[in-house]
Amino acid sequence: MKTFLSRSLAIAALLFNLGNAGLQAQTTAPRVALRVSQLTPDERDALNRDLIARGELRITYACVPAGIIIIEPVAQDRDADSVRAMAAAAIIRRLPADRRTEIPLTLTEAEALCSAARNQ
Repeated sequence: MKTFLSRSLAIAALLFNLGNAGLQAQTTAPRVALRVSQLTPDERDALNRDLIARGELRITYACVPAGIIIIEPVAQDRDADSVRAMAAAAIIRRLPADRRTEIPLTLTEAEALCSAARNQ
């Protein structure tokens, strides 16, 4: 009985740690977060089409009223610099430099900014 209980606790601890590791991996995914003044749905959609066509990146969050776009790699084995480099061509083609700024932003912060923009 003692061995069964010890094994059960060990398995539960392992599963808990694996679950936490998965959550940490999701929250540390490399991303490019942009703030774009006067972002239009057409610009967002065109950028999304370009990224999908390349197949390496995707827009994981966008809020037109707040002018926020978050781009992440499809494969999680990329670092932030390579994500930035891969996104550069589509971003330059679709979003004028004087209207876009890369900003450090979490998904939670992006959602809060979007909510605030929608409530104005």
